[in-house]
Amino acid sequence: LVLMGRVMTDGRLTARMKSDLTDNLALRANAQLTNEPHMSQGMFNFDYKGSDYRTQFQLENGALLSASYIQWDVTEIFWAGQHRKSGLGYAARYSTDKMVAAGQVASTGMVALSCVQKVSEK
Repeated sequence: LVLMGRVMTDGRLTARMKSDLTDNLALRANAQLTNEPHMSQGMFNFDYKGSDYRTQFQLENGALLSASYIQWDVTEIFWAGQHRKSGLGYAARYSTDKMVAAGQVASTGMVALSCVQKVSEK
């Protein structure tokens, strides 16, 4: 069990918690409390680690639900209840000993591509 927190100079309180419920299942929680109306935030993550994959379920205040499945590619689905929006995303990664390339696309219109190449041993 790991607990961390801090009080900011403007009065905000932030807290984080991580607990390994089993060897494969972890619970994480993040919270930020503030005296401004409707600005406090909370989030819970359940992470499951399989032999060659990971899954994650995420719940945030504001009725945001998210689920993802990660193997060599990533599939994600989410529902933002407060804004009445849902989406589906897909990402993939390819790596060699000299470079890593990744791409991501989502039904929200977001597209991202990246490529990083190793130039030296350091």
